[in-house]
Amino acid sequence: RAVPEPHGDAPLAAPMPVLRGTRVLVVDDEAPARDSIRGLLAQWGCEVTAVEGCEQAIAQARILRPDLVLCDLRLGNGESGVQVVDRLRREHGAGLACAFITGESSPERLAEARATGYPIALKPTKPAKLRALIEHLLPREGRRHEARTRQVSTERRPTPSGGG
Repeated sequence: RAVPEPHGDAPLAAPMPVLRGTRVLVVDDEAPARDSIRGLLAQWGCEVTAVEGCEQAIAQARILRPDLVLCDLRLGNGESGVQVVDRLRREHGAGLACAFITGESSPERLAEARATGYPIALKPTKPAKLRALIEHLLPREGRRHEARTRQVSTERRPTPSGGG
C-alpha cells in the first residue's frame, strides 16, 4: 500500500516548533494514505484537515485557509490533483504552498505535475522526507515563529545603551 511509512528518522511524538499551528489541507482519495499523513502531521503540531476530492478541498479550504496543501495526483472520479491545486491557488492566491504526495507512476501524469513546478514526493514517503519538504515550502512561516520568539525575548531584556 502506498502510504507514508510510520518509521524513519523523524521524531513522531514531539510537535515540531516550526510546524506547530501550520494549517494543512491533505487531499487524497485513499483513506489509509489520508489518515496516515493526517496522523503524522497532527503529531508534529499541525492543524490538519483531510478530504478525498476536489469539491471537499475547495469547501474546506474556504473554512481552514490552509498554509499548505498536500495533494495526491490521481484522485477518485477521474479528478486530477493538478487541477485541484490550480483551483485552490486561484481562489486562495499564488502564495499558497502546495506539493504532491503520490504513488502515481504514469510518466505522463508525473510530467504534468513536474510542469507545475510544485514539489513531488513519491509514496511511501518517509516522515523525515515529508518534514523536510514541508519545512522547505514554509520557510517564511518558520522564520515568523522564530522572529516572534526573538521579539518577545528581546522586548523583556534591557537595552545595552546607556540611560538606565
